Amino acid sequence: MADDNLPSEKAAAKAANKAAIETKLQENRERLKGAMRRVFSSSDGQIVLKWLHDESGYGRPVLGANPSTGEIDPMRTTYTAMQQGLYLRIRKFLTLNILKGIEYDE
Repeated sequence: MADDNLPSEKAAAKAANKAAIETKLQENRERLKGAMRRVFSSSDGQIVLKWLHDESGYGRPVLGANPSTGEIDPMRTTYTAMQQGLYLRIRKFLTLNILKGIEYDE
């Protein structure tokens, strides 16, 4: 059974499908942003966010060294970067007012 759609129709359908997927992803991002802001605006959320901030090592050097030898340790560096990366990914969804109390002690 042959496909009766012309190449231009296939391209148009593919573009429409891609646009629909992108729209759905954007809607999901917006819902996630709203949820993060609601959660981390609460007093319990502020406690959790402060813990994430402190555990991530945000604002501290990423480069890790072996405490015994002082040599740069790529595994420690990668681990530290991953910890900070998680906090940074959460942080991008939050407002300055939420972050002030965590990062600037205001």
